[in-house]
Amino acid sequence: MAAEFYIVFDDPSWYQQNQTIIKSFVQSLETFRNNINDEEYWLRGNEAGGDWTYGVRIFMRPRDMLLEISSHPPSIVNDIKRLTELVSGNTKIKVIDEDGEGIDCYS
Repeated sequence: MAAEFYIVFDDPSWYQQNQTIIKSFVQSLETFRNNINDEEYWLRGNEAGGDWTYGVRIFMRPRDMLLEISSHPPSIVNDIKRLTELVSGNTKIKVIDEDGEGIDCYS
């Protein structure tokens, strides 16, 4: 079963204005493998083993980002940290789980 967490923006307008930059950044990540459409992006770890199609699916939703994590090898953890650093370096965010609890393992 996958874990889900959300990147929630204190200023949703910043996110909406910068989605193109965020999408380009996601596509530049070492673990990026595919984008299904303009809203769904797949990451997969570079480590040996785990022949899954993806380890993480990122959904660029209108007001937040949903990350569905099926596996979290070091390469994926590193790239998720890079993503949260990019956005948190430009605007205030909260990283929360599906129950609304704060998460700090990717920040």
